[in-house]
Amino acid sequence: DLESRMFMPIVDPDTLAPGDTLTLNVEVFNKGTGPAKPTYVIAYLEELGPNEGALVTFSVPEVGPAIHYSLIETATIPNNLPAGTYHVSFQVDPGNAVKESDEDNNLNMTAAELTVIDNTPPTMTLISNEVTDGGTHNAAVTMIFTSSEATSNFVAGDITATNASVSNFTPITGG
Repeated sequence: DLESRMFMPIVDPDTLAPGDTLTLNVEVFNKGTGPAKPTYVIAYLEELGPNEGALVTFSVPEVGPAIHYSLIETATIPNNLPAGTYHVSFQVDPGNAVKESDEDNNLNMTAAELTVIDNTPPTMTLISNEVTDGGTHNAAVTMIFTSSEATSNFVAGDITATNASVSNFTPITGG
């Protein structure tokens, strides 16, 4: 009878972005009286399930009776993972290749939260009015910057103007 026992994932910090790596520790314990044939453990994000949320698969060799087998693997946070709070789950022998007296102890979820943030900067769309002096010089041009997502700290200093200057900058929200 194989049982999944886990250690808290080593996450420093516990806030990660897509593409960051996470170190995971899990222990497989054979509670049975005979050897358990080779199998595997899937580490996945509980909120997404073992298929969509799979982070890494650990190979488990044959484990003798009353033996603890420790595994350490690194996983990469998927690039398409939405920002949010997740828990890492470990499922030993998910295909039920090992005949066991208790299949219910093969799944374990961490209590620790793993926060995934969106670190993709927003894109800006610019719209301007026509230059009123025929496009020569010293003309005032009104520019409207529209962000692809909500921003809270876009300031005049974020704008680089070449052969021009930025003045009368007024942030507008919700427009």
